[in-house]
Amino acid sequence: METDRYYRHSGRFSPSAVALALAAGLLAAVPMAFVYSYGIVYIPIVGMVSFLLTAGFAAIVGFATGWVLRKGKVRNHGATLAAALPVALFALWAAWVTWVYATLHRADAEVGLLDLVVQPTGLWNVITIINEKGAWSLKGLTPTGGLLWGLWALEAGLIVGMVVWVARECVNLPFCEPCDRWCDKPQVVATLGPTSKDALAPRLEKGDYAVLGELPAATALAYTRLDLHQCAQCQATTTLTATSVTVTGKKGKQEKKEKTLVKYLLVPPGELSAMRSVLAESGLRAGAAA
Repeated sequence: METDRYYRHSGRFSPSAVALALAAGLLAAVPMAFVYSYGIVYIPIVGMVSFLLTAGFAAIVGFATGWVLRKGKVRNHGATLAAALPVALFALWAAWVTWVYATLHRADAEVGLLDLVVQPTGLWNVITIINEKGAWSLKGLTPTGGLLWGLWALEAGLIVGMVVWVARECVNLPFCEPCDRWCDKPQVVATLGPTSKDALAPRLEKGDYAVLGELPAATALAYTRLDLHQCAQCQATTTLTATSVTVTGKKGKQEKKEKTLVKYLLVPPGELSAMRSVLAESGLRAGAAA
């Protein structure tokens, strides 16, 4: 792999932008923790619904953090992690506090929310008691002890991982350094036939765009999508992403699977016209064959 052919962040960031993103994430985590916890406690359905609530809670907190990072033009993965990880851990703690409070409140226990916030030992004691008795039941099964700890660990991993991942994805986009702006949203420039990473990536990395014209015609069930990120101001910063798409299942219950073959390959202005020419010729041939 010719790594110099792929876009990489410059590493630039503003400490104030990171601090603002951290603050935004912390502020978002508090109300969302209440919504999430009360939803978990009062919605008598576990399984997929609980998973979606957990993922949604973490995604919103992560987006709040990432949105500010993006507005602050942070192009440094370390700085992104420095903001997102503390937010993720705080969101996890806030979820525990509000969930325990909602659980006790539903049981008519007189425990103040502030007591749970300022007394971590008391919070832990309540959690261990709930673990011994169980928090919910599904089809006659009430997880307790090690099983419940394990489920809680999975939930914690999902929250922390989702917050960090979403925040990172918000700034995991090409940035035009000369214009000091993010590239525009990706535009689909072609839909070609199926191929593999080994067949496509090495030739594109060498600037051999003829490989695009050699691909077979796309079908409804298997194709390769080409997307361009480009700076709308100078149009000099351009990256190419190739994604393999496979559609499986019957009509009405189809599932689309995507696999990235090439991501953010830098296309110099001089090569962009050559690539477009190959794609135009490929399109003409496909039209003639049809």
